[in-house]
Amino acid sequence: MKKAAVIVLAALLAAVAALVALPFAATCVDWPEMTFDLSTNITGNAAGLFSNRTVRVKIGVSRNAAGGGFLVVGRGSALDWPFVANAVVRFGFSGAVADASVAFPGTPWRADARMSASPFSGWKVSLDVPETEFSEEDPILGNIAAAAAGSSVSNVAFSGVASLSASACRTNGMYSPRWEGECRLKGLSAFCDAGSGPVSVANARVRLSASGSCGRTDLRSFHPRADCISAAGLSLTNAFAHVLPDGPRFVVTEAGGGFCGGDVRVYAMYLDPESLNLGFTLLLDEIDVGEVLSRTTGFRGEASGRLHGKFPMRMKNGRLSLGDMYLYSKPGETGTIRVEDPEPMMENFAGGGMSPEARGNLARALGNLTYEVLKIDLKSAANGDSTLGVGIRGFARSGETEVPVSLQLNFHGEIERIVNLGLKAGGGVK
Repeated sequence: MKKAAVIVLAALLAAVAALVALPFAATCVDWPEMTFDLSTNITGNAAGLFSNRTVRVKIGVSRNAAGGGFLVVGRGSALDWPFVANAVVRFGFSGAVADASVAFPGTPWRADARMSASPFSGWKVSLDVPETEFSEEDPILGNIAAAAAGSSVSNVAFSGVASLSASACRTNGMYSPRWEGECRLKGLSAFCDAGSGPVSVANARVRLSASGSCGRTDLRSFHPRADCISAAGLSLTNAFAHVLPDGPRFVVTEAGGGFCGGDVRVYAMYLDPESLNLGFTLLLDEIDVGEVLSRTTGFRGEASGRLHGKFPMRMKNGRLSLGDMYLYSKPGETGTIRVEDPEPMMENFAGGGMSPEARGNLARALGNLTYEVLKIDLKSAANGDSTLGVGIRGFARSGETEVPVSLQLNFHGEIERIVNLGLKAGGGVK
C-alpha cells in the first residue's frame, strides 16, 4: 500500500502544478477523468482483498470566493469504494498550500489532509483519520473481513474504534521522500466460528507505527493487548504480547496471560506470516487443579491445588503438533480431589482399556483424595503413537480411615485422541 500512496501523492502534486498554470480569470475548469492502476502495487495476499485495484478521479476547479485561492472538488472511486474530496488551494510567492477533506459515502470513514509545496523547500503532506467506530456492517471493513476470512470461517462479527495519522515529505536535500504513520485500534471485540469451534476476542487494543523511505519500510515494535481471548473451549485473560518486527518475520519476545486461575507465558517465538511455520514452548505456573478438571470430560466434583508445566508446540504448514510436555503439582504442596459421581470418568477409562477392578479402586480413591504428587506427562512419538501418563501419590480418606494411594496410569494412542484429560483414547492402559 505504500507504493499506492506514493502514486496518489504524485497525482496530487501534479494537480497542484497544473493549477498554477490555470488562468486566474477562469471561473470553472473540469478535468477529464484520471485513472491510476494499482495492480502491480497490491500483490500477494493483499490482492485478494480487493476486486477492483484502480483509483479513478474526476476533478472540477473553480475560484474560492469565500477565502481566495481555488476550490477543487474531486469525485471518483478508490479500490472498491466511491469517494468525494474537497480542497482549497492557495498560491503565493513561496509555493502552494492545499487543505482537503475526503469522505466515503455510505461509510463512517473520512480523512483530513494538508499539503504544501515550494520550489525552495520541497513538499510535505499529512493525513489524519479521526477516531471512527466500525463494525462488521461497515461496507469497507466488512468486505475486507469477508474476503480475508475465506470459507473456513463463518459468523464473523466485530466492532471497535480506529484512527490513523500519516505524513510524507521531501526536501530539496533529500535523496527520496520519507514517510511515517501510526494506526491506533482500541475496544476491538470480535467473534467467529472457525474449524476448531467458536473464537472470540474482547476489548483488544494495539498501536502500530511505521516509517520508510526509498523502498524501505520499518515497522516499529508493537504491544497488542486484550481482556480475553477464547478458543477451543479455553480462555486467556489479560492477554498481552511484545512483538518485534524482524524483516519479513516477527519475533514475539514475550506473550501470555491468565489461564485456568494461573499464568501462561511464551518467550522468543518467531512468526513467519507467509509459511505459518513456528515453534514455541508454553510455560504454565500456578494453574488451578479445579479449573483444569472442570474442563475434563465426565468430571463432577471439586479439586484444589496448583500445577506448573511446559508445553512445547510446533506448527508446520499450518498443522499444529505437540512435543513432550508435563503438568506437575508444586513440590511440597498438597491438594485435594473429590469426585461426586465417578461413573462418567470411569466410563472413559473403560474405553481406554482399564480393568473393572482398577476402575473400582480409582473411583473409591477419587471420592476423597488428598494428593502429595500429581503428575501428568505426554510423550509423543514420530510414528503417531503417544503416551499420556497420570501419576498420583497421596492418601484416600474413608471416614476416619486413611489409605495410601500410589497410581500410575499410562494411556496409549494418537496424540489428538489423548491430549485432553477426558482420556477418550483408543489403545491400552497398563
